[in-house]
Amino acid sequence: KEMITVMYDANNTLLENKVKNMLHTIVYNKDSKVDYLGNATFNIDLSGTKFKFQKYTSNFYNFTEDGKDAEILEPTILISQIPNIGDPSLKGFFEESKKSLLKYGFEDLNEKNIVETKDSFQAEIDGKFKGKPSVCYYKIIKDPKKDFILFLMASSKQNLDQDLPQFKKIANTFSFK
Repeated sequence: KEMITVMYDANNTLLENKVKNMLHTIVYNKDSKVDYLGNATFNIDLSGTKFKFQKYTSNFYNFTEDGKDAEILEPTILISQIPNIGDPSLKGFFEESKKSLLKYGFEDLNEKNIVETKDSFQAEIDGKFKGKPSVCYYKIIKDPKKDFILFLMASSKQNLDQDLPQFKKIANTFSFK
């Protein structure tokens, strides 16, 4: 399923009419295949890992074991791009993401192995999800010449010792195109 979203100034009726007319000209070709990774703004190497591209949804590239639908406890990797407005702190993005983990039921969060440079931030978070050990791995990178920041978050809630090395291997290949 695909969705097109358009935002415009609600007070500009001329623009509103142009947008509505434009939306009515869109044709959906069911036989067309979209190459989501071909259009991605990042490079990533999944070879030698169990992860494959699963889907693109709501500005997130999802990677799961063998590209299959994942249950809540299965390992996943999410990649997104975030606007780079006003040279934001990468650690700030990490802190906001950490808060969202708490909203989704993670507990007893413990940060470790933090590596912060001018243009990147990496960290691991150990914690619990539904009472069971879990780990999240983050890599956030920026390029001052780009108007967006790349954000990778990987999580595992079962095979932590097997999944974390794969997350790190993948993150080491994560870069701007």
